[in-house]
Amino acid sequence: MICILPLLLLNDNLFDGKTLKGWEVVGGGKWTVSKGVLTGECSKADEQGVLLYEKPVTDFRAKLKFRISGGNSGFYFRAERVDGQPLVKGFQAEIDAIEDVAGIWETAGRGWVFKPDAKLHAMSSS
Repeated sequence: MICILPLLLLNDNLFDGKTLKGWEVVGGGKWTVSKGVLTGECSKADEQGVLLYEKPVTDFRAKLKFRISGGNSGFYFRAERVDGQPLVKGFQAEIDAIEDVAGIWETAGRGWVFKPDAKLHAMSSS
């Protein structure tokens, strides 16, 4: 499960906190909005799911708060949709219930751009 709070493009909110207006669901999973929180859920049986903003975005500031109960997820940025799996090509900030959280992965590219290590995680938990 991922919870995402407002994404800002200059002075405009990309997420209105109420609906998925302006967003496109690609692939599997279930996306809902309740009390200002965007939630994505995907079971092992589901195909990977991605939520994409419908318009091109240049510069933006993303402020995210997340909670994940298991699995592997992330926040894509500077990414583009592609046909078939993995659905997108571009950068992903890792949001995992495992040791890769806070890493930067380039999907359909070079792989790890920044892979966090145990030292980084020890610093962030103190």
